[in-house]
Amino acid sequence: MTPTELETIAQRLADRRVDPADTKARRYVGRFFDCRRIGLKIIADVQGNHGTYTVSIDTGTQPPTSACSCYVGAGGGCHHVRALAHTFLDAPASFLPQETRTREQVRTLEDLALYLETTPLETLLAELKAHGLPPRQVEELLGAGKRTLSEAARDEARNERTDTLGALKLACLYLLEWAEAGTRGDDLAEPATLDVDDFLAEIDGFAADCQNRVFYEEEEVWASEEDYTDSYEPELEAFEILADFFVQAERYHQVGEHAVAAAAYEKLFDILWGNTNEWFGFEDIDGWLETDVKAAVKRYLASLGQVCLPEEYVARAWEHVAWGYQEQLVAESTPEQLAALEAHLLSTLEEPTAPGDFMPSSLYLVRHLYEHQGRTEDDLALCRRLCLQYPTLFAPLLDHAEATGDWSQVQELVHQALALAETWPEHGWPYELARPHLESRLSRALEQQGDLDAALKSACSAFYAEPDFAGYQCLRGLAGRISDARRTKVAEEAIAFLREKAASDRFSSYYEWPSPYAGLLAQVLLTEGRHTEAYDLALAAQGSTRSDLLNLAGGFYLTVGWGERPAAGSEVARLLARNAPYATFLRDLAPALFGEAARTEALERAVECYRSLMQMYIDARGRENYAAAAGYAAVLREIYTRQGRSTDFDHWYAQLMQTYRSFRALRDEFRQRLGAWDE
Repeated sequence: MTPTELETIAQRLADRRVDPADTKARRYVGRFFDCRRIGLKIIADVQGNHGTYTVSIDTGTQPPTSACSCYVGAGGGCHHVRALAHTFLDAPASFLPQETRTREQVRTLEDLALYLETTPLETLLAELKAHGLPPRQVEELLGAGKRTLSEAARDEARNERTDTLGALKLACLYLLEWAEAGTRGDDLAEPATLDVDDFLAEIDGFAADCQNRVFYEEEEVWASEEDYTDSYEPELEAFEILADFFVQAERYHQVGEHAVAAAAYEKLFDILWGNTNEWFGFEDIDGWLETDVKAAVKRYLASLGQVCLPEEYVARAWEHVAWGYQEQLVAESTPEQLAALEAHLLSTLEEPTAPGDFMPSSLYLVRHLYEHQGRTEDDLALCRRLCLQYPTLFAPLLDHAEATGDWSQVQELVHQALALAETWPEHGWPYELARPHLESRLSRALEQQGDLDAALKSACSAFYAEPDFAGYQCLRGLAGRISDARRTKVAEEAIAFLREKAASDRFSSYYEWPSPYAGLLAQVLLTEGRHTEAYDLALAAQGSTRSDLLNLAGGFYLTVGWGERPAAGSEVARLLARNAPYATFLRDLAPALFGEAARTEALERAVECYRSLMQMYIDARGRENYAAAAGYAAVLREIYTRQGRSTDFDHWYAQLMQTYRSFRALRDEFRQRLGAWDE
């Protein structure tokens, strides 16, 4: 371990010191033993609530990855990992370099033990695969199935060691030595072990077996990949068989048997993407394979190109490559093959389709081909020719016209699209070309051409059809350019409209969502300087709408009252950053416009908002709600501190804990976030 590596680890963990409020992690800081490091990875043990845990952080990956053997630390998100990072930063020298061995250095049993301890099972399995040993044959020789091996490798990555791990590693090492010494049998040495006809017939037989076999009970499909049990054995066995077939096809490709490889890949792709997909019961069956399907498609196209003329190459590839992988036709084909592909795609677009049909994959692909070749004019010409048949193509035409400042063209395209929308089936019309979006584009075009009255009319049409804050800003800006009186009138009309919508906005669904109209109304009121009305609106609201509006009003008053950007990492900064969907709105405010007296009053209003929010979460009960309430209390503490009233906060905090002295969970959450209080 060199000093440079130490500095690298420290640099990559620099922002991972434990927060003083993180009491769960802080009690483990400095309590680790057997601290060691391998390259850019640090490892240590710690005594936890349920035994000794092994904790690791690998800073050699970006971002760093971590793991802990505790029951919640598989993904590295536990407090033990946070404590390990802090412990390293406090005392890097306490992490001693662990002695390692490469395979070539193994001479004694001690060397062997070091090598097996520091070499992951996953690495050994990858080396076996790189030596060309078929996965199924490796599993047979090891006496362990695919699931056993994957679970052992996964457990080791989580710092959980099973009794069989050492034996599996030792067996893998033996196979590697055997393979490299050239002493394994002929069945392992040959690149292709089956007669061509037998190999292709086996794939056909497997596909036929799939048709005649029920692999799953329907409700089991919804189990997560992590939780599959013995009921998944048929599917897992089928995936293993498919993976082996892909390995065989790759070998034919590597030795130049391109006709065989292409035929095999086509049969396998038909299994992956044909009706067999339904037989397995999984939409993305290729995601369950160890095979890199994208790489397999690349090899297929390479083999196919060796044995077919461009026209046949395109016809076969188009038939056997699924939609999600067809872009590889553009990336992997020669210029002659691309010319044949373009001709084929354009010919399919000549076939008439009914209004409302989805845009065909051939149209997506030919546009991707034009983009790949930098043929912008050809793409625009295609869009102009087919936009009446596939309205989605209006969008790139409009984007190009706006980008080039051709506002008369934008106006013409919008009118054309609006006219077409009147005759088009509603369910098939593209959302991005809905009337409010088209009216917004028309408003911009008219504004650029100097017709502000017409632009304002289109902006009004867009806003009232689909109200949002960006639409209101556009509306307000246009009206202000005409006259102050017009801006005042537009604002009053928008506020009246939003008040009516908010009053009638009642959700009947099981989940109660905040009213979007009430939130937008509050933003408009704040923008117009009617702050008290926005605050009164928040207090009058009910349920989640009230919580939403109090967050907005509190964020507004806090931003104004703070008067400057809060310190990074502070409770105030974190609260304002996560105050979605209003974070951007709050960042765009200009606190400098408010005087000292107004900022002082604003902080008092912020305190009122966050106290109300805290109380709402306390009244809702439950540990998660108590944790949220403690978060708002932490913000209140920073406000009190800024006002020079820390003693008042301590007194208020003690009174609050006295009020809820019988609420153990609440007191625990507040103690973890804020620390102890004066009894």
